[in-house]
Amino acid sequence: METVKKIKNLFYYNPSSDIYVLEKKHSRILLSSSLLFWLNSIYGGYNYLNYNMKFNEIIFTNTILFLTSINYWRKPTYGFRRNIDISVAVINFCYNHSVISHCQYSWIYYLAMSGIVGFYGLSHFYHDKNRNLGCFFHFMVHLSANIGNFAVFNGLITTPTLYNYIYPNYLSILYDKFIKSSIIIR
Repeated sequence: METVKKIKNLFYYNPSSDIYVLEKKHSRILLSSSLLFWLNSIYGGYNYLNYNMKFNEIIFTNTILFLTSINYWRKPTYGFRRNIDISVAVINFCYNHSVISHCQYSWIYYLAMSGIVGFYGLSHFYHDKNRNLGCFFHFMVHLSANIGNFAVFNGLITTPTLYNYIYPNYLSILYDKFIKSSIIIR
């Protein structure tokens, strides 16, 4: 019966639910490690504004991940906030993977992403067995993600010439074909 209650709390928001995923001392550690996402976003924004860096959408997704992560780790209970945080983390992971996949030196990012997958597996494995180790490995998940994003924001991972040529012109081609032609017709 306890398992059914636990699974139900994963999918339905229950404001009276106070089943904490981690103790307060562990959640504070992961809350502070989530602050690294904000520092990374600020650094990416600085490089974007001053050095005309590409990948501005990764800055946006990283900032959304920061907001959901802070919102969850301030009070880590089973429920809606946890589902949103996990969903945003998975979407961020997949989106960044698709954007970075064609870039030069993308192996740096993939090394960090491999760390995320490995550390998350260890964190999940040790969650019930040893909370200190589980918390440490989840901290390493946050650190690996920030190292991968730092490599992108620092310019270590650069776009190939074809991406620089096609990406900015794609929106103007859509504008010329659809929007501009529909304005002329009217």
